Amino acid sequence: MRDVPQSIQVIPRQVIEDQGARDIEEVLRNVSGVSQQGGDAARQIRIRGLDATDTTVTDGIGARGGEGQLDFDLSNIEQVEVLKGPSSVLYGSGEPGGVINIVTKQPLETPLYEITGTIGNFDRYRGAVDLTGPLNNNKTILYRLNASYSNEGSFIDFVENEEFGIFPVLSFRLGENTTFVLEGRYENQSEILNGDLPVVGTILSNPLGKVPRDRISLEEQRSGLE
Repeated sequence: MRDVPQSIQVIPRQVIEDQGARDIEEVLRNVSGVSQQGGDAARQIRIRGLDATDTTVTDGIGARGGEGQLDFDLSNIEQVEVLKGPSSVLYGSGEPGGVINIVTKQPLETPLYEITGTIGNFDRYRGAVDLTGPLNNNKTILYRLNASYSNEGSFIDFVENEEFGIFPVLSFRLGENTTFVLEGRYENQSEILNGDLPVVGTILSNPLGKVPRDRISLEEQRSGLE
């Protein structure tokens, strides 16, 4: 990074854990010059005022762009790097605002077995496992396995989110300067989105009464003049 003549800000794993972040958007709140627009259905990330949603890469490689890249499970993330300014020399065609690089966890020579869990309001609970270590005596074949499951509700009835992800990695050291890595990723998300509530009936008065904020109303009423 010292050889790159641009501003780069790194959010390490420790900051992500201390913050208790739940998604990439919350992690990016630590970066100056980065703003977010839209909700769950249409999210946008802007760097220095320019759209950077389609220039998000994983481990330096652009696998899939757009909003799908923002749904990355944090249990498999080592750090997030934000390069500000044009980056076409490093990553090819991209937005002039910058690029977001998501760095995934890689296998370690020292065995590690970690289980974490969290609980919260509105029936929120989450569990994750992180396993890594060598598969042979000379430590030339390493593995890492991350998996997570979360389920959370909302203060609005019937609005909920369920996620499951598993991320296996195998690393083969072929030589002093050569390593072959096989990395897999499977994520499944089931979500009932909240379409938000209108201003009339919540903040402003409505002749038909107030719109309840603690549930989704399936009733429909109309009024008009002919």
